[in-house]
Amino acid sequence: MCAGSLFRKNVIVAINNCNFFYDWPLSGLTLAGNLINFSKPCVKGKISLLPKNRVAMLSPGDSHRQAAAANSQIKGDFRQNPQIRSNVYIIRSLYSLRCSIPYTYPCWFAHPEFSMSPLPIPHFFDPSAAVQAWRVPYEERAAQAREWAAEHNIQPAARDDLRIALLAVDVQNTFCLPDFELFVAGRSGTGAVDDSIRLCNFIYKNLDRLTQIAVTLDTHTAMQIFHAVFLVDDEGNHPGPLTQITTEDVRRGRWRFNPALSGPLGVDDEFGPQHLAYYAAELQEKGKYNLTIWPYHAMLGGLGHALVSLFEEALFFHSLARYSPPDFIVKGQHPFTEHYSAVGPEVTKDTRGATIARNDRRFMQKVLEFDAVVIAGQAKSHCVAWTVSDLLDEILETDPALARKVYLLEDCSSPVVVQNLIDFTEQAERAFDRFAEAGMHLVRSTDILEDWPELHNQEGKR
Repeated sequence: MCAGSLFRKNVIVAINNCNFFYDWPLSGLTLAGNLINFSKPCVKGKISLLPKNRVAMLSPGDSHRQAAAANSQIKGDFRQNPQIRSNVYIIRSLYSLRCSIPYTYPCWFAHPEFSMSPLPIPHFFDPSAAVQAWRVPYEERAAQAREWAAEHNIQPAARDDLRIALLAVDVQNTFCLPDFELFVAGRSGTGAVDDSIRLCNFIYKNLDRLTQIAVTLDTHTAMQIFHAVFLVDDEGNHPGPLTQITTEDVRRGRWRFNPALSGPLGVDDEFGPQHLAYYAAELQEKGKYNLTIWPYHAMLGGLGHALVSLFEEALFFHSLARYSPPDFIVKGQHPFTEHYSAVGPEVTKDTRGATIARNDRRFMQKVLEFDAVVIAGQAKSHCVAWTVSDLLDEILETDPALARKVYLLEDCSSPVVVQNLIDFTEQAERAFDRFAEAGMHLVRSTDILEDWPELHNQEGKR
């Protein structure tokens, strides 16, 4: 552990019940008590150890699986003996040896990708700002990101051995801010706000672990099948927000296609009524939600369409700290179908058999290319649930074992709940139970990644 050596990648040294001392400038580390001597300078990132001592040592060429295997016994001791675990001293960076360390201590030096201690939260992060839209100070955050990477020895994402993708679904103002059109309150009343704060905390604490962040953007214009202007009744009135349109409503003529939209949408007069009846029947046949009339939301070019500022700040900071460009995925523009799932629309063909939208294979590609895919966002009952459901269908067609590479952040998504009107909590819970039964993992943002099931077993399966 010489001064100037880069021991960031795959280094784990765990030592129990040793007395040690050090001097500075550090040309090596001397450990007494167990007669381990690191006083000689290191050569090419390797250190010789006396075989009698209980030490796990890995070099930069070793893989995560080797690291996890070598480390599991010592880590198991910590879990089984809380008294020992409570006395473990963790150092994130091996450059931190100048700090004050007790002379007698059960100690653990760990590469951050295996450390029990996550990265700290940057000082600028302000959870109270989660309820507002504001301008991210890009230049200031860009400089801070590079300083943060240098201070914590955070490597470019391209060097990750264990590649983790975070998929953030529709973390937009329209769903996540209380004063906007479709705030996802959940049963708590503050659901999406709390979710955004937890999601940002997760990103900052695991900044050095997240290889890429992909972001979906729900994107709409006024004249779409789920907006009020699309339908009229006998008197020319439009349905109110959250009206459920059933096949029976369409059959009886309670709600009809608005004929004034035929020209603007480029269809003949017969197409609109035919497609509406076909569409409602397709939803029912596929076991999907009824056609719902939503308030105008996520309007392209509008403030509601933008990412939540608190999340955008974390996304921007991650991209520059790790040299990892985000993957932006736009969905929901077609006028004749809803598009809850980021994988594909509710209906892919129109009443005449023509393709109106196709499934997006980018999500399945992430499951294939990354060791783990973490999913969060809004709403748990709709866009998140249908995205995961469609992704699971593709996984089952390809290789059911791939489901174990997917991790769902349960505490970073909330269901649609409108007090005294609709509550999709139970539907969301049933969907997530089904995902877990298929092999996906339900986790929480506050859990350390080392405790996530099977995470380190995924390396190399892509």
